[in-house]
Amino acid sequence: MSDIDPPGGPIRGPESWFTSDDELGADLTLPHWTEPGTGQVDATEGAGPRWRDGASDYNELDDIRLLDPTPPPEPVDPAEAAGEVFFGLEGDVAVAPTPPLDEAPGTAAPTPTGSGAQRARVASRAAAAANRSPEPGASKGSDRNIAMATITGLGLAVLALGALSIGEIPGLIVATGILALATAEFYNVMRTVGYNPASLLGIATTVGLTVAVYWKSTAAYPVVLFIAVLCALLWYLLGVGSGRPVPNLGITLLGIGYISVLGSFAGLLLSSDSIVANETTGLVEFQSHGAGLLFAAILATVAYDIGAYVIGRSMGRTPLSAHSPNKTLEGVVGGAVVSIAVSVVVIGGFNIAPWGDAPGGFADTIVLGVVAAVAATLGDLCESMLKRDLGVKDMGTMLPGHGGILDRFDGLLFVMPAVWCAGLALNILEATSVVSA
Repeated sequence: MSDIDPPGGPIRGPESWFTSDDELGADLTLPHWTEPGTGQVDATEGAGPRWRDGASDYNELDDIRLLDPTPPPEPVDPAEAAGEVFFGLEGDVAVAPTPPLDEAPGTAAPTPTGSGAQRARVASRAAAAANRSPEPGASKGSDRNIAMATITGLGLAVLALGALSIGEIPGLIVATGILALATAEFYNVMRTVGYNPASLLGIATTVGLTVAVYWKSTAAYPVVLFIAVLCALLWYLLGVGSGRPVPNLGITLLGIGYISVLGSFAGLLLSSDSIVANETTGLVEFQSHGAGLLFAAILATVAYDIGAYVIGRSMGRTPLSAHSPNKTLEGVVGGAVVSIAVSVVVIGGFNIAPWGDAPGGFADTIVLGVVAAVAATLGDLCESMLKRDLGVKDMGTMLPGHGGILDRFDGLLFVMPAVWCAGLALNILEATSVVSA
């Protein structure tokens, strides 16, 4: 292998490209590739991420997310964090939280490793998993205050019905306010586990998108979302938000996609029109039934939640998903039956347009109940997945007896887009609306 060690001398490093032999003064001879190993272990082994020999060959300290130079803080009390810096304009935060606990409630938590702060975080999340309260469709006892939950639910029902009965604008104001609070709640719980999202930007996007789609219908989505993504990138590029840009930007955009986009369908439902034949003139015209569209989505969702909770608690035996161990198949089926029944009886029986009356009809109210039940189930499971990964019991405490706003409206976030899409497919509503002069 004379081509590897040329007769002219040893191989030289990059310094030889710019330095004479006299100036270099160091032997940069490289070992031949056939020479036996020295048996010495690299001192950097174990200092960072490495290949695994098996599924059990894992150490929490090897997590790539721990490579952030900022040391992890001590566990944060959610009550204290709520009163601290909220909009992410100052203060460093920790890296993304440690890997989630995959054990079902009641099993032993893994032995924490790493620093004291890391051990405390793992222990707190294990305790939260063990004490997590049952959700709608629960087969076990619940620590929910039924009386307080009922009072809160009735108050929300009166607020929603009162606003929608007055008109679309009051309904839009109430819906936008609830969505803004839900967005703030989402970012606040992310802040308590160590992220530093652009909370102010996320809240502004939720409010702006909901109002914009009511004003300009579906044409508002590309405009508002382009501005939101651009501003989110600039938020960390210009140093407005501190901490690592990638996870914090990801959490910010997750909140926008999860709450801003899905929640904005409240404004889209309120602004959607239906094509109906005028009984007097016989001409086909656009009619606004936005309040009826949103009311139908809310009613079907509430019926599902109540049915799933009552039937699941009394009859539930079959677990539905590992992400929500207390939700049962019996509860989901019971909730779906109640949702369909209430949609047929109330929406169809009282001829609430456009699902229960022209252009809709009896068969369409059945579709409404089925779509709402499926979408509400997915919404419940997705929020449970997020809470389980974060190691929190509830997303907030704004609604006594229910937890946070997201804990109460998680299903509705999925039902509103599903109802709009179903209405579009069944010609219950139109994708664009005509605004009269």
